[in-house]
Amino acid sequence: MSAFTYKKADPAEWDDLLDLANYVFSNAHEPHDFAALLPKVYGPNAPFDAAEQFIARRDDGRLRGLVALRHLDMTAGEDHLHVGFVGTVSVHPYARGEGHMKNLMRVMKEAACAQQTDILVLGGQRQRYQYFGFEKGGYRYRFTISSTNIRHALRDVDASGIDFADMDGCTEAQLALACALNERKAVRFNRPAAQFVDILHSWHSSASIVLDGGEMIGFAAGDGMEITLQDDAQLLRVIKAMMTQRGLSRMTIDVQPWEHDRIALLSTLAEDWSLFSPDMVQVLNWAHTLDVLLRLRSRVTPLLDGACVLEIDGERLRLCVEDGKPSVSHTDAPADLTLTVMEAHQLLFALQHATTLHPLMKNWLPLPFDVPATDGF
Repeated sequence: MSAFTYKKADPAEWDDLLDLANYVFSNAHEPHDFAALLPKVYGPNAPFDAAEQFIARRDDGRLRGLVALRHLDMTAGEDHLHVGFVGTVSVHPYARGEGHMKNLMRVMKEAACAQQTDILVLGGQRQRYQYFGFEKGGYRYRFTISSTNIRHALRDVDASGIDFADMDGCTEAQLALACALNERKAVRFNRPAAQFVDILHSWHSSASIVLDGGEMIGFAAGDGMEITLQDDAQLLRVIKAMMTQRGLSRMTIDVQPWEHDRIALLSTLAEDWSLFSPDMVQVLNWAHTLDVLLRLRSRVTPLLDGACVLEIDGERLRLCVEDGKPSVSHTDAPADLTLTVMEAHQLLFALQHATTLHPLMKNWLPLPFDVPATDGF
């Protein structure tokens, strides 16, 4: 019987792990080229540590499994959350059912805990990843805008002067402005300047500089996957110009739950909208994660004063809001709600808050969390 080693890959194993990922996804779905699909991680200019790569290597040297972990710093005001985004989950079709994914997920999670990761995120089939402790969590607003919406609702909006330039050829000053605009966001994820354009190119997206009269006013990824502007008062002009110049009949724009002004603006224009939960989460540090996200929630919605003790898998946490200011701390007080880890994910991050009878939970939840498609895997 073959023996396997489960470990973090080193640079000498790069070509092998990339070949495995391309083969597994091409075999299961459609032709994949991860260097082009995710240049921020697998492209020729990506640093080796853009994501940790954990591999299952057989004793004859052949790779049979891969799990990658991309570390992200989520900054919200003065708060920081260490997010680990899991991706490129691959097992060779000839090696399925041998337990490689279980072992790789274990090794990945041990590494994440050792690096004090607060929360893990991944995208994938719900029941498959529930076996590994993940559950649906986080949300964003998704607006669909049609050419008919543009023709009628924006008929008086003057989009002349708005243009788009390929960001691959941007100047140092334009790149610096793009980085500054990202840093200015109420909630942002770390984007090193050297990788900024590759991050926007995720999932074969274009990366564009947005110009008004020849002057840069923002940047965009894809056809609406991300539009970041110096002044959102120009958003409708940019949308109209993008749809008209690119011949788009429909555009989908995702908006994070803390972007109140953008939600209000697009809700008056869009043909339809929905709450969309694209990812799954697994909290590793409950106290810090809830502390950061409850404070973020208080910036989204005024919170009722009060306190509630949650017991999550034996860990007791006191969630308190006083004068509208939330805090989370460990406690020995009796629990008001006793939850399994899965129940906690469902209540705090998903839809179960809508059915709870606890008045504070109805007001405090769901916790606002989302990793933009450009930043994750």
